Amino acid sequence: MKRRYIVLALLLLIIALTACDSTTRGSGNVITEERDVSGYDSIALTGIGSVEIIQGDTESVVVEAEDNIMPLLTAEVQDGTLILSQEDNRIINPTKPIKYTVQIIEVNGLSTTGSGDINVAILETNTLNLDLSGSGSINVISMDADSLTVNISGSGQVELSGQINDQQLDISGSGGFQASDLASKTADINVSGSGKAVVAVEDTLDATISGSGLVSYYGDPVVTSSLSGSGTIEQIEEE
Repeated sequence: MKRRYIVLALLLLIIALTACDSTTRGSGNVITEERDVSGYDSIALTGIGSVEIIQGDTESVVVEAEDNIMPLLTAEVQDGTLILSQEDNRIINPTKPIKYTVQIIEVNGLSTTGSGDINVAILETNTLNLDLSGSGSINVISMDADSLTVNISGSGQVELSGQINDQQLDISGSGGFQASDLASKTADINVSGSGKAVVAVEDTLDATISGSGLVSYYGDPVVTSSLSGSGTIEQIEEE
């Protein structure tokens, strides 16, 4: 019996040492590096870090990270999507923030998986798809688009301002959608779980809640609702 415990202890030690070997702790020395990528109209961030997106007439990707973490960060384009990630099977423990500055011409999609954040000051497009999985965030200060599709799973937060025609929103989990300053004609919202959405709608609002979710809206649209559970749909009076 004693021998079994010794063997088990040795195995646990080997596993711990292997995990340590695959973990890189930041050196504290921050450097900047430009990545040679092009031909993308969507951006996907996986893992940690923050992305600042600048829409214009050029494409570029600049990464700011600690010198021993920089080689572990990857930027590649697959089927028109710029994927910002890190090498497989490597755990990074930065002591300084990882920052990406991305210049892009056309923006059709933004997504983040994990705890990363995506920030955009000004965005103009026809159709925009936003996907958020995990505890990260997507923030757009001013957007102008025809249609918007948003999928939130987990506890992440999306905050948008500007104007659009149509928006479709799906929240599963405890995520939040703050778009009280995003003027829209129509909205189709589905919330499952405890998620919360705040929208501004002019013409029609179709809201479905299963669970304890909350949909709050500004404006005086025609409302079609379906509730299952303790969810709530409420109108917010303009101040």
